[in-house]
Amino acid sequence: TLQTTTYYNQILSNNLWKYAGVFADHGKSGTNIKRRINFQKMIELAKMGEIDLILTKSISRFARDVVGGVSTIQDLRAHGVEVYFENEQISSMDPSFDMILTVLSSLSEEESKSNSKNVQWTYKKKMKEGRNTTPRIFGYTIKDGEFIINEKEAPTIRLIYELFLKGYKINEIINELERKNHRTRTGNRRFSPSIIRSILRNE
Repeated sequence: TLQTTTYYNQILSNNLWKYAGVFADHGKSGTNIKRRINFQKMIELAKMGEIDLILTKSISRFARDVVGGVSTIQDLRAHGVEVYFENEQISSMDPSFDMILTVLSSLSEEESKSNSKNVQWTYKKKMKEGRNTTPRIFGYTIKDGEFIINEKEAPTIRLIYELFLKGYKINEIINELERKNHRTRTGNRRFSPSIIRSILRNE
């Protein structure tokens, strides 16, 4: 992404810095830190002494909730790790940072909750009106809000459910799909585990 490239170039252009990686959890907009795998990995590496400076775009990107944000910053600071927030131009080493973080994190948390409620409202409104809540879904063609079976993709969906009901595990289903030359919507030979799980969980 553009942000990843920007940070990569920014770090490499500074002779005093050594690149330690970019830790981005794409699509993880929730407030629960446990869901942010790469974030957790970054924190662990920092506590192990592998990272001593973390650059992040903003408070809202780093601290999704007040308690988690403050405790994580304090934990990193205890290990001598600095976090710099570019939008706010704030360093976690600033003596008044805890108070600033609490205020800004509260605003970020409310914004996240507001966005979540807006998304939920949109989905509920669509369902109430009998409209579909997705622009496309593997195995179907959506026309005027109606789901029409896509006969080209349908055999793949049927096979996935058939194998699952026979007790096949996710990776075994993927291997069988590849063996029988079933393709993803984009033409890939191999399905990802997340796609198979999504198909099986989609009511």
